Amino acid sequence: AVTQLPERAFAFCDGLHTLEFTQGSGSDEGQSCSQHDDNNAATSSQDSSSFAVLTHIGKGAFEFCASLEGVAPSFPIPNSVTHIGAHAFRHCTSLQRVDLPDSIVELGHGAFVDC
Repeated sequence: AVTQLPERAFAFCDGLHTLEFTQGSGSDEGQSCSQHDDNNAATSSQDSSSFAVLTHIGKGAFEFCASLEGVAPSFPIPNSVTHIGAHAFRHCTSLQRVDLPDSIVELGHGAFVDC
């Protein structure tokens, strides 16, 4: 199961619109932005249940993803997430909606700055 999206896992993916987690086998780390399809959907080889134990979204994980329009419902932040790193969604200028679970205990400096 994936427990962390590492620092800058999707940083500078300016064409990223959606995240889609599909069934299959994979690693314990988030995928880089170079792994996206022709529809600008980043895909992971994990199914969505693999992210049920995600606890940390790393520093700058989605930084400068200017086309990212929403974190929910296509990528709802699981209730297991307790930390969102500094600048995690910095300069996501198209971001319109983020549903934060009550489990968040630490929201890093500037996590949503320039959104």
